[in-house]
Amino acid sequence: MEIKIDAEAVQAVVQQAIFDQLGSEGRDRLVQASLEHLLKTEPDQYGRPRSVSPLQRAFNDAVGIAARDIVIEFVRNDEEFKQRIKVVIGEAMLKIDEDDYSENVGLALGAALRKDR
Repeated sequence: MEIKIDAEAVQAVVQQAIFDQLGSEGRDRLVQASLEHLLKTEPDQYGRPRSVSPLQRAFNDAVGIAARDIVIEFVRNDEEFKQRIKVVIGEAMLKIDEDDYSENVGLALGAALRKDR
């Protein structure tokens, strides 16, 4: 006979049991300690103060993801912008051939964007 235990279900039961054991005062202290941790800036592994709290870091990450999604949607839907990108990339490809940028395509793209000729 083989007994299979759902790990997620067991984890949920254990979490609920612990939460119930804390009581309302314990829960309040747990929430307060959690918020203090999320808002506090701790030193990094070298003892230097971190510039942002875990909550700020999570917020910054979420904003970055949202901004990335907005830019992707803009580029995907703006045909004029995509055409301008194609022109600049084409100019960069010409610079690679003309100015021997073959070792660094990034320099060629930068030159095309700056219109260095």
